[in-house]
Amino acid sequence: MQLRNLEVLNLGFNLISELPQEIKQLSSLKTLRLHINRLVKIPDFVFQISSLKILGLGNNLISEIPEEIAKLSNLEELFLHANNISKISHEIGKLSFMKKLSLSSNKITEIPKEIVQLSNLEEICLHGNQLNKIPEGITQIGHINFRDYLRAMKKLDSVPKL
Repeated sequence: MQLRNLEVLNLGFNLISELPQEIKQLSSLKTLRLHINRLVKIPDFVFQISSLKILGLGNNLISEIPEEIAKLSNLEELFLHANNISKISHEIGKLSFMKKLSLSSNKITEIPKEIVQLSNLEEICLHGNQLNKIPEGITQIGHINFRDYLRAMKKLDSVPKL
């Protein structure tokens, strides 16, 4: 595949249910936007694109964030809002450069405790889920002000101290 210097690939607003494996050959790719498609999972080859900093998969049909997410060690922004996600791998805590994490409007009931390891996190969107508790220490991560966020949460069984 040509385009070895391509840094941004936007295939959003299509009807894509599968992607060509050749995308993994885009060694300079920093941003991959696949919003509003018909993907049912994060394609396996995406985890081989180590240069990725931004991955946009909002408004698809994805049901889980797999363990392989940890392979994207340079990832700074992950957008998975408006999917069918009910499971988040604990490996998400290994994304040490993560600044923005959008998981709103899914079917998430629990956040893995490893999320508190995201020390560079500046923004996290979790509204529109089915959360019944959030991990201790979540209010201490990154540079996030959780007061307003926690006020907006409904039906929490367990709220960490601020």
